[in-house]
Amino acid sequence: MDAVRRYAMFIDEDWVDTDDRLEIRSPATEELVATVAKGGVEHTDRFERGFWVEPTIFADVRNDMTIAREEIFGPVLSVIRAESTEAAVRIANDTEYGLSAGVWSTDNQRALDVAGQLEAGTVWVNDWHMVNAAYPFGGYKQSGIGRELGPHALDEYTEEKFVHLDLSGRLDRRAYALLLSTPPS
Repeated sequence: MDAVRRYAMFIDEDWVDTDDRLEIRSPATEELVATVAKGGVEHTDRFERGFWVEPTIFADVRNDMTIAREEIFGPVLSVIRAESTEAAVRIANDTEYGLSAGVWSTDNQRALDVAGQLEAGTVWVNDWHMVNAAYPFGGYKQSGIGRELGPHALDEYTEEKFVHLDLSGRLDRRAYALLLSTPPS
């Protein structure tokens, strides 16, 4: 059985070269930012509008490269090597964005520990892009303010207030002496 080919669209044509293979270049500097390891074939002939490419994996990515620093909103996986888990968390958090992150591991507890350290609004563990209307969705840092979906989405439309009513009737338990010269009668 043939594998189903999936395509996704880039948000901006400045990221997509017009040759038959995807190249990710910085719109500002024209710098070629990484090596295509898999995928990257454009499919502009298959669709009338948009900038469509098959999912692409980039290798040899460094954290100072444009592809690692900017949200390009394309079907792209950038592979950045790290010496340790701590270094990987540092690299992942070294960005002004934080919409989502993914952690893959056979050790669920370790994956959850890493997920807790990532500065992202959603962290998927051993899965990707599972969105459910019952759970909050939104980013950290420049990737968003507030949350969509779930009960937290309603927080944007509410104001919190605390009201305390003492039903004991005991004046001796109150701090009037600290605030007033004599307690009220």
